[in-house]
Amino acid sequence: MLFLPVAATAIGPSPKLGVVGIARYHQTHTAVREWPFDKDDMSYGAGLLLYDGMGYIELGCEYAPDPNYDAIDEVITPFARLVITDMCVSAGIGVRDNYVFFADKDRKDDWTDLLYEFHLGLDFSFSPITIGGGAYYSFDDWNDLKDFDVDDLEYGIHIGFCF
Repeated sequence: MLFLPVAATAIGPSPKLGVVGIARYHQTHTAVREWPFDKDDMSYGAGLLLYDGMGYIELGCEYAPDPNYDAIDEVITPFARLVITDMCVSAGIGVRDNYVFFADKDRKDDWTDLLYEFHLGLDFSFSPITIGGGAYYSFDDWNDLKDFDVDDLEYGIHIGFCF
């Protein structure tokens, strides 16, 4: 119960709601052990935004209909992200998890390990519409950040609407 007043204070007195559509370009990842995507895979998604003067909280889900791995039919990825914005620059941190549907029906569909994610991008606001894009770096172990590889960056675009 102590969390609720703190969260309300962090969000501010009158947050605004919004929706967002997302497209994300995936890479083969060298540091994440359970990575269901290959180079050139795409996922598409939608989310809810809770805007504040400093940024927004984003809750959403992405869908990859046909990853390049033959063993995987599709991937659903729910995520949560906290993004701070200043002018048009955005930076955030979040969590995501992939639910993998395997092509081999003898193999049980399952969740991957929880992933953390950094985001750095640009958001351009044309009130009430926001258009943006950026780079994402996912990892599953904080100790692996020392193994950062620019080739593991993924890129995405989004368009949002604030109510």
